[in-house]
Amino acid sequence: MEPPVPIPNTAVKRFSADDTCGATCRDNRTLPGALLFLHREVIQSLKNPAAGTFQSDNFKMDPKFQSMPNIDFQIHDLLASRWSPRSFDANKLLDIAVFWQLIEAARWAPSASNEQPWRFIAGINFNKSHGMILSTLTPGNQEWAKHAPLLLIAVAKLKKNDTPNKHAFHDVGAALQNLNLEATTIGMHAHLMAGFSPEQVRRIFHVPNEFEPITAVAVGYYDHSRPVTDKFKTRDQEKRVRIKGNELVFSEKWDSPITRQK
Repeated sequence: MEPPVPIPNTAVKRFSADDTCGATCRDNRTLPGALLFLHREVIQSLKNPAAGTFQSDNFKMDPKFQSMPNIDFQIHDLLASRWSPRSFDANKLLDIAVFWQLIEAARWAPSASNEQPWRFIAGINFNKSHGMILSTLTPGNQEWAKHAPLLLIAVAKLKKNDTPNKHAFHDVGAALQNLNLEATTIGMHAHLMAGFSPEQVRRIFHVPNEFEPITAVAVGYYDHSRPVTDKFKTRDQEKRVRIKGNELVFSEKWDSPITRQK
């Protein structure tokens, strides 16, 4: 494999944060970019001020959280270790600088025509807005999400110059992936939820008609204190599985898989 191509220091930026990931995660430089899993070469070129290059062993999954998944091909540990727990520590609040760090990562996602259709409604550290967002979640999600210090509603701007933007939902998803990965680098976790009421969100927060609430998000630190018999901890420890890659990619015609070649 060819050595990674260096990138200018001005192209990347990290923020200081009091986190549980350790000095390695705080010191590494990461390049905000949605769908990083498609650009492993970019990740390998990210510079570490101390070591020179961001290597996979700079980020290690804490085994107290969750085991690494069984992967078919080598990917960056940052991607493999990203997961969506339900056991959040309500006693560990979110520093406001960390909140804006996550939003900064989200806003640097790519979008069609650079339209940047993402908007966010935020509830931070159990403030009034946190309770308002919580009330829009399904009862099952409320039961565990109430412990996360940050709740978000991701909202899509539906039109571009009075023309429907058919890529808006995709682009909001790209911004959320940025936020998700950034949270992972600092020892936090994000759990995206479809189980909420967009109608309630629109009514409670007076969302204009040209915007659509599409996803709820809980963000926080993992709660290690819960007993292993806790129902959410049990779900957190379930094996993570994915559809095989050769069932996802076709060539020449639909449902014609690409065969693995040496």
